[in-house]
Parts: sequence; structure tokens; C-alpha cells
Amino acid sequence: MSAGGTVAVVGAGNMGGAMARRLLGLGWTVRVRDIDAPTAQALGQAGAVPCGSPAETAHGAQALVVAVVDAAQLREVLFG
Repeated sequence: MSAGGTVAVVGAGNMGGAMARRLLGLGWTVRVRDIDAPTAQALGQAGAVPCGSPAETAHGAQALVVAVVDAAQLREVLFG
């Protein structure tokens, strides 16, 4: 996978947000989803594409980064 593709980041807080910003800086298209809308919107202002659901975020992406708080949130992202 080379820079210039699309990466989906679900969970854009401290860890996921930092990864998303780094990927943006490297030239990737980054699609983001966070349960806190202002967090995703802030990344949108930095060049990411905010999405309405984890499925929408992952659609068409070459890689998916999931950076959520706990197992319940992970289950919701993967199977909800």
C-alpha cells in the first residue's frame, strides 16, 4: 500500500486523531468517524472526510484503523 490511497479511521480521539493527522500529512485520503461529532469535524477542517457511520467510513478504504476505548465500542464498530 502506497501513500495516496484511502485510510479509514474510526475513533478519532487522542490516538486515532494523531494517526489521522499523520496520514493526512503523508498524502493519504483519510475518512474519519468519531462518536463526538466536533472531533470528526475538526479533522475535516484538517482535510479528512468526516463520515456518518463506521461502515461509511470503511467503504472503499484500503485500510481500517480502529482506535476506540473498549471492547464494547469495538464490537459496535465491527458488528453493530
